[in-house]
Amino acid sequence: MPDAPVWTTEGGAAPINAEPLELVYTREAGWSATYRANGRAAEIKAEADAKIAAGWSPVRIMSKAGGDMHALTAESSAIDPATGAPAVTPDNFITNVWNILGNELEKDLWEKPEIQYIMEAVKAQGGTTAGVHNAVVLRSAIDAYIRGNTTFAYKDTAGTDYEINLTMTEILTLATAATILAPGTVHAFDVLDLIGLIGALSSGVEKFPVSQYVLEHTATGPTNSSLRGVTANTNRVHTRSYMLNVAGVPQNKLDAIPDGVYMKKTPTVTTDGDKLTVKTQWWWAETWNIFALGTAIDG
Repeated sequence: MPDAPVWTTEGGAAPINAEPLELVYTREAGWSATYRANGRAAEIKAEADAKIAAGWSPVRIMSKAGGDMHALTAESSAIDPATGAPAVTPDNFITNVWNILGNELEKDLWEKPEIQYIMEAVKAQGGTTAGVHNAVVLRSAIDAYIRGNTTFAYKDTAGTDYEINLTMTEILTLATAATILAPGTVHAFDVLDLIGLIGALSSGVEKFPVSQYVLEHTATGPTNSSLRGVTANTNRVHTRSYMLNVAGVPQNKLDAIPDGVYMKKTPTVTTDGDKLTVKTQWWWAETWNIFALGTAIDG
């Protein structure tokens, strides 16, 4: 028996022994195919070149001990399962999967919704300019109180000088004068929230943990499809309506998350052979600062 097996046909050609195509489907990646064949080096190299030209990737050639025989393996994520050939319309093989992930942040106590509501109440009562001034005065008074100062000097919006003894009562009086506290009004708030803030700060507590919902969209498709990482409107917040009607989040995923807005993060784009994967995360928040993030994009 010769060391190097020689396969011949009636015409003298050296054939390739190809195995049946293996097709695999996963919900995350769609259809993929693995092609395997054995043959002599020259024919296997020619077959590998043909697979590369057709878009298969990765393509591997492995020599076998005992002669000129080689094994070829080629993979593709752009296969039409009906024909076993590369897809004519690659966009038909783009898959989309939405998942809900968990994330945890640390936020400043001043960012608690209850405290943000108080500061917004101050701004609303005073108007555009005076309201912001009064909010600054209130926060400065609290900061001075926490530092142990016994008096606090400030100016009103007209520039008149004032000085108060820094006590809890005086701070609450200052807050009450600058806000609407009547029950049922749009900007009403509970002074107990302000007392809670001051109490926490006096104990050295400045941060609080926030468990956050994260919607992650994973799109996978052939590299020759139109799939791309879209960076438009990153770091902007989007309404629940936009996520449902434009982004295409399944209703059952949104139903699991309280009402709020979603900040789009920069997508990550990775390639594996002839497969392209784009992951985009949308971070949920109950409230947001319009100056920092702009008006929520609706759809």
